[in-house]
Amino acid sequence: MNSRRILRLFKLIVLLVSGALVVNYVRRYMMATSPSSPVDTADSDPHLQIDVYDDGGSVIHPPVRKTEDIDMMAGGGRGQYDSNEEVGVVDIHVDPDIIVTYTHNNKLDNSSSNKQHVKLKPKSNSPVDLREFSLILNTEHLILNREKFPNRSAENGLIIVVQVHNRAEYLIHLINSLRSVQGIEDVLLIFSHDYYNAKIFDMIHTIDFCQVMQIFFPFSMQIYENTFPGQSDNDCPRNLKKVDALKKACSNAQYPDMYGHYREAVFTMTKHHWFWKVSTVFEELPMTRNSSGLVLLIEEDHYLLPDAIHMIYKLDAERKRRSCCEIISLGDYNSPVYETNHNKMDIKTWESKAHNMAMVLDRKTWTKIKNCANMFCRYDDYNWDWSLQQVSLNCVKQPFTAIISKLPRCVHIGDCGMHHDSTGSDCNPTSRIKSITHDLDEYKRLLFPEKVMVANQMGSGKKYKIKANGGWGDIRDHALCLGFVGKSLEKNKN
Repeated sequence: MNSRRILRLFKLIVLLVSGALVVNYVRRYMMATSPSSPVDTADSDPHLQIDVYDDGGSVIHPPVRKTEDIDMMAGGGRGQYDSNEEVGVVDIHVDPDIIVTYTHNNKLDNSSSNKQHVKLKPKSNSPVDLREFSLILNTEHLILNREKFPNRSAENGLIIVVQVHNRAEYLIHLINSLRSVQGIEDVLLIFSHDYYNAKIFDMIHTIDFCQVMQIFFPFSMQIYENTFPGQSDNDCPRNLKKVDALKKACSNAQYPDMYGHYREAVFTMTKHHWFWKVSTVFEELPMTRNSSGLVLLIEEDHYLLPDAIHMIYKLDAERKRRSCCEIISLGDYNSPVYETNHNKMDIKTWESKAHNMAMVLDRKTWTKIKNCANMFCRYDDYNWDWSLQQVSLNCVKQPFTAIISKLPRCVHIGDCGMHHDSTGSDCNPTSRIKSITHDLDEYKRLLFPEKVMVANQMGSGKKYKIKANGGWGDIRDHALCLGFVGKSLEKNKN
């Protein structure tokens, strides 16, 4: 069988596997919502072989065979590559750059000193090629700059996770800010993508100041263009009345949200991606699933101040000393007041609208969230932070308390996006960056405080009512979301 026939066969297999993934997550939903139900945990384990090309398209090494256990992040399974088994070809083109390495024994390798640096990219942006690409990215667990920073603690080192969509004009400023953060060399920096943009991937590959890893949300709209979890051709239009939807017999006619509207994938994807990436970091990735380190969650349109890591550890020390606070927050959306707030902190009941930016979680807090997955995944709100607010108020014993940097060490520079006008002049972050850097030049003497004092301590443990925003009534979304933690919850029962 020649390589072209193998390639066609493998692409067919990938299509079948990707369709089976959603079914697999529905099975996990059944497990998570019905403890007595039997669960099939035999996930698909597609064997992958990478046929690497240089810029001219010629083969530069023979088929790859691996003999190590891997996590099938896209399918949630775990299997082993057989060193004697010939496996399918994934047509991935490579530039001679700096992300994936291979050695003369023809194995992908992140640790060998005898290696050539190359950069993985999909053959095209077609759903089939992106499925193949996401499988490789999520299973190879490639770490850039591992040799350059060999002393980073895998046991308790800080992990920073960046949720990325497609706004390169913002991401470049985040990366520049990270470069200036003191202590960044001891961080594992993980970029979690839901959209393939070559410019963004190239940008990330230039990072040389810490260990870097990339993962790809395997249920993104770019991969599932015309089928769930994307916007299926047979999905009910958002504003169609339920009685008309039932007559039309569209796929989700029975499941409008609390306001009578049907799902829109462009909004549901963000909540799915958030829950998947946090679960992946805490539960799945071999280099993080056993870590006791803190996890900082940021997004592509954030900007960190130079003493951000310094403040994380100061706030964490205060949190431990006071035996309080499930969440550390590097700030809110208020304008910074350097002179009076640089060494201050607040302790308050966590509020999604104020403290959803630059949250720091530990494993104990994640476990509380995971154990409330049924509420998080079925709450009729397409926003991950409002869903987390519901968990805080109505699932855990006491509402989450946050310890908050009074002077924000993370600044939101993105005035465009899901809840913002994307056509105005504010979509250019340049003026915002100029303002931030001007303030940093003027007040840099106030950064890195030796001691942090409480400015306000109020509302800790206070409960209040919130109103859901809807957009999350479809039981398929519930099932997919719960599937992200289904295996972990089942493991805890046993």
